Amino acid sequence: MNSTFEFNTNDARTGFRLHRMEVLNWGTFNDKVFSISPEGYNALLTGDIGSGKSTLVDALTTLIVPHHKIVYNKAAGAENKTERNLYSYIRGEHTNKKDETTGISKAIYLREDNKYTVLLAYFYNEGYEQHITLAQVFWLKNNKPEKFFLISGQNLGIKEHFSDFDGEITKLKKRLKNQNHVEVFDSFTQYSDKFRQVFGIRQTEALDLFYQTVSMKSVGNLTDFVRNQMLGKTDVKSKIDDLVLSFGKLTEAHNSVLKAKRQHDILNPLIGDISNYEVQVEKLGVTKHILTDVPKYFAIEKVSLLKKELIDLKNDFAAYKNQREELSNDIQKLQEVHRELKNTIEKSEIAGQLKKMLDNIDKLGLDIIEQTKVFKQYEALSKELGMDSTLDMDTFYSNRKKLESLDEEIEKSLSALVSKRDNLVIEKGNWESKLSGLKIELASLRLRKTQIPEKSLEARNKIGLDLEIDIEEIPFVGELIEVKRNENDWEGSIERRLRDFGLSILVPEKHYKRISHYINTNTNLKTKIVYLRTVPHDKRNPFEIKDSSLINKINIKDDSEFYEWLEKELELKHNFVCCENLEEFQRELYGITKTGQIKTGRVKHEKDDRRDINDKRAYILGWSNTEKIKLLEIDEGKAFTSFNKIESEIDSIKDDQLDFGNKKNALRDLSKIEDFQSINFKKTVIEKVQIKSDYDKLKSSKGSDQYNQLIEQEEQLGRTIVEKGKGLRKFDEDIGGVKTKISTGAVQLYDAFKIVGIVDQIELSHSFNFENDIFEDLSHYITLWTAFEIKQEVISSSNKALIESYLIDYKIQLPTIDQLEKKTKEKLDAVLDSVNRQLMSLSSKITGVMQKYKGEFPTEAADVDSKIEFKDDFKNIHKKIVADDLPKFEERFRKLLKEGTINELLIFKNNLERYEKEIKKKIEEINNHLEGIDYNLGTYIKIIEDKITTDDINQFKNDLRHSTEGVFGDNELYSEEKFIQVKKILDRFSSVQEEDKKWLDKVTDVRQWYTFGASERNREDQTEREYYSDSSGKSGGQKEKLAYTILASAIAYQFGLSWGEPRSRSFRFVVIDEAFGRGSDESTRYGLRLFEKLNLQLLIVTPLQKINIIEDYINAVHFVSNPSGYKSLVRTLTKSAYLKEKEKFLQEQNAPLND
Repeated sequence: MNSTFEFNTNDARTGFRLHRMEVLNWGTFNDKVFSISPEGYNALLTGDIGSGKSTLVDALTTLIVPHHKIVYNKAAGAENKTERNLYSYIRGEHTNKKDETTGISKAIYLREDNKYTVLLAYFYNEGYEQHITLAQVFWLKNNKPEKFFLISGQNLGIKEHFSDFDGEITKLKKRLKNQNHVEVFDSFTQYSDKFRQVFGIRQTEALDLFYQTVSMKSVGNLTDFVRNQMLGKTDVKSKIDDLVLSFGKLTEAHNSVLKAKRQHDILNPLIGDISNYEVQVEKLGVTKHILTDVPKYFAIEKVSLLKKELIDLKNDFAAYKNQREELSNDIQKLQEVHRELKNTIEKSEIAGQLKKMLDNIDKLGLDIIEQTKVFKQYEALSKELGMDSTLDMDTFYSNRKKLESLDEEIEKSLSALVSKRDNLVIEKGNWESKLSGLKIELASLRLRKTQIPEKSLEARNKIGLDLEIDIEEIPFVGELIEVKRNENDWEGSIERRLRDFGLSILVPEKHYKRISHYINTNTNLKTKIVYLRTVPHDKRNPFEIKDSSLINKINIKDDSEFYEWLEKELELKHNFVCCENLEEFQRELYGITKTGQIKTGRVKHEKDDRRDINDKRAYILGWSNTEKIKLLEIDEGKAFTSFNKIESEIDSIKDDQLDFGNKKNALRDLSKIEDFQSINFKKTVIEKVQIKSDYDKLKSSKGSDQYNQLIEQEEQLGRTIVEKGKGLRKFDEDIGGVKTKISTGAVQLYDAFKIVGIVDQIELSHSFNFENDIFEDLSHYITLWTAFEIKQEVISSSNKALIESYLIDYKIQLPTIDQLEKKTKEKLDAVLDSVNRQLMSLSSKITGVMQKYKGEFPTEAADVDSKIEFKDDFKNIHKKIVADDLPKFEERFRKLLKEGTINELLIFKNNLERYEKEIKKKIEEINNHLEGIDYNLGTYIKIIEDKITTDDINQFKNDLRHSTEGVFGDNELYSEEKFIQVKKILDRFSSVQEEDKKWLDKVTDVRQWYTFGASERNREDQTEREYYSDSSGKSGGQKEKLAYTILASAIAYQFGLSWGEPRSRSFRFVVIDEAFGRGSDESTRYGLRLFEKLNLQLLIVTPLQKINIIEDYINAVHFVSNPSGYKSLVRTLTKSAYLKEKEKFLQEQNAPLND
């Protein structure tokens, strides 16, 4: 720790000190070089207010401080950069005048925009005999300041080195570059880095401190002062940018992992479904293959069964044929005997008589049957026509006379019924159409809340569907407006006025061209279409909107995007006054009455009573259709009743038509019975009875005994022949049945061989030649057919086993084999159906997932389509994700997290901790300087740092610690949890929200982790006498004293000063503007002695005040004046010359200088 030391008593000018400053064309210093020359000593820059002192201070500030930080004329009280700027200094702005024409204030300049400006400061270090010149050259290009910067190791001057270049800046710049020990820079940063290196200024904050001293009055908040002026700001922006960049890469890697996992999550079940799909496809193929083998399997079974069956049938055929032949021989013998016996009977006389009588009886029996049949028809037809059906000749012919008139009556009745039915059918059609329309309208209304007719909706919906436009984007006006609930009395007339408007479709501009083209070319919309292009209205409603206007009785749907357009359209075209009486109606230009009369201007009046004005069924406005549905349901009920009534009447007419039709048919059929004899069966019965009686008498006479015996023998023999004939027919039937079975079996065997497909087809066709009579040599053919054998395997053993698995519960026999084959096919078809259903379900599920994947990852799925044909492509995508992408992304993520972001975050944390240690070290160094300064008798000032424990800083430190824990451990912490910890910090690092930016500036600036106070301590025992958190609450003198003390220590620290150095490479120049002119005499002396103790060169800028105190500490006075008001001058006086002029002035004025 350095001890207190005495004031410097020598004139040693340690470090770099200002020897001369020159300006050319800077502010009101115009057209020539002006300079001040402190020669390394303290100097006073003084003059009246507005003379140009601050202009010279700003020149010095411009040479040393970054331009963007400078508020020009700050020492004179300027608060912003618009009061003075580089442009105004280069042009020489000196006043403003108001333009008499425009009244606008306009700046007045000393120089044209083709002049150039030079600022130059020459510093010299006596200890090391080192010269340094700083210079800046300015000019205007396109009305904007341009500049370059210069540092030289020589003593340069504006006149000698910055003139005679014909106004060509590039020429000057080139000439200076070619000069020895001169460096030219295009940026202030390069220029500043160089001169700070020469002057031994370690941090840019030193330049800020230099700038602050220009107008410093008090320390203010001590914490802010220590942070901003004594401690270098933590340079973490580039590191934060690197961290954010690294985290950006990490986030990309993390997003890649999440994306791959999401892809995996989508595709994993898809792959299972695809696998199941492929199993089902294979099962489908196998089942189809089995199905193709089923006919072959059963054909093979048929061949075996049919061979045995045909051999058995061949034997049956031979047996039946032999038995029939034997029976046929017996019948032939009996028929011979029967013929001889019949010849004997026919040759007798009585036989002829009896035969004739028997023939007559048979004939009359047939006549009776026919007459009875015709009579029954006659009787039924007569009763149908309401006629007498008695069987007598008079009645019969009387009925025939009535037939013609009865036919006319029936025709008239039928014609009347047809006419009535036709009218009813038309009426029924009307009711049916009305009922259908009501059903459609009601069904539509129940699915929505609006009242627009279904036909209009259907047309609008077709437009939307065909053009793929959401129908909500093209609503009907009627869907968006309604009559207010409290305006029921006006609802009918408003509905009538706005009906056409309400049925208009609103078309936004973006859809106008497509809809216009569609409607123009489409002829199938089946209804009237009105659409309104919703372009902005360019007209204004010229008429007042009265309280009673129709517009004020209307609600527009609040959430409609067409609200404003509809509001304007109603105002322009439907601003009708709702008139309570006819007098008001006749008076208004645009009016409407409750009965629906509408007045449009002075001339046109209209009233449309085609519909009842209060019929709510026809209403189309609004978004509540409950009442309309109720009314239409009542109409539907009435229409249904009327329809059923008419249908019943039509059914009744149909019954009457049928009745009359039956009568007409009866009349037609009755007219065909023209002869009474055709129904007179009673007379024929009497005649038959008489002939039968005669026959019986003749047959029972004495001469007929022998005849009767022969007859009995003949009849007995006939019966025997008939019986044997039955046996013969039975044999024929049996033989026919066997032949059918053989023929059928042969065809089945042939077909079975063809299905099996391994027998030579030519040989097969030759052997089964069905054009030949196979029964002539049946044994040959049967032997030929059964000789064909199936030697090789026709179906696979696996397919055979699968088919037989369906036949476990069945025995294969010829009668049921076809049914078994059908059942087997049905079972396999059921399997196919089941598989196909599964395939359809799986296909739908798979393509749905494919579509989902394509929707979420269009780029990755650009080359595949959401079709089942692309399943292998999706399998490959999944395989790549599982085997390549996901492991690769996860590995990259872990590597970037561990070796990248977390490692960088750990380094960042360590840097902040290092900065924290540096702050403590800096405070210690500053305190070393402060301990060497007597604040009060026997005391000194010590800066105390206290850690801040606010939630945001503590939370940040905790988050930083948690996110970097376990970096070098063996455990795997680089998980999603670790990423979230890192993300919590770095999301705020990269945020553009103002709140987050402030938070970042606070928590990463280690200076913000501490508050600072000043402790005044006794040298004797180091105890604290007083603690200052800032300079508030102190007297003016105390504030200034603390300010000078802290400022001195800050300068000593930032400029790298050490006590009592005979030689130093440090920067020793400070400008203090007005501070000594406003404080107390004591504080002014304290400050001057303090800066003297630090061996600093001061340029004190003050008005003509306090000079009596300051003059003891200066070697020269630079007096600035502006006698003309627009051109400043500067005059330099040595201290001795100054004192002489002061004495002379006092004698002349007999007044103190500062009065």
